[in-house]
Amino acid sequence: YLFLGTLYVGRSVFESILQLTFINVFKFELAGISTITTASAVVGVVSTVVGTPIALRYLGSERLYTKVSIAMLLIAHLAILVAVGNTVEGSPADTTVTAIFLAGIGLMAYFSSALYTLTASQVTEGVDSADHAQAVATTHALRSLVGIVGPLIGTGIYTWAGEGKAVGAMSTFAFSVALLLVSYGLFRHTNAETKTRR
Repeated sequence: YLFLGTLYVGRSVFESILQLTFINVFKFELAGISTITTASAVVGVVSTVVGTPIALRYLGSERLYTKVSIAMLLIAHLAILVAVGNTVEGSPADTTVTAIFLAGIGLMAYFSSALYTLTASQVTEGVDSADHAQAVATTHALRSLVGIVGPLIGTGIYTWAGEGKAVGAMSTFAFSVALLLVSYGLFRHTNAETKTRR
């Protein structure tokens, strides 16, 4: 659960200021934000319904696909960080920077959905079948709690580092990257422990 908590907090911190980044840093209009949000949701559904089953069939392991998904989330975060870092204060971002930012958002939507599916499956792996419902309920409760804590942390960092400026967004995204790295380390550690017990 420590791995999941860290992963969920990192994601929640990121999401908490994404809309502010759309408006304050990239100067997107409301219609553009709505389109990006809808497209992200569609990408997430495609990932869950089509992409994850294909990837699992190809890779043959949920744990391996979890590692791949975390690595891809890290790449998405870094792409977004680079894009935000290349904006010029007070003017709209150029086409290349915007394309890098949107590619990062697309990767984020795809692999976040995959990770939620994978972690929900893996959380029941180490418990008795009688405790599956409790394990899933605990995971959902953790996500709900993170939904409260993540935005507080994200907006706190954003405000402290430079509200409405690229530096505020970059600081918050960098914190999210750090949490992703920690969650990856925790996943590898728990994965190694599981193999040792077997």
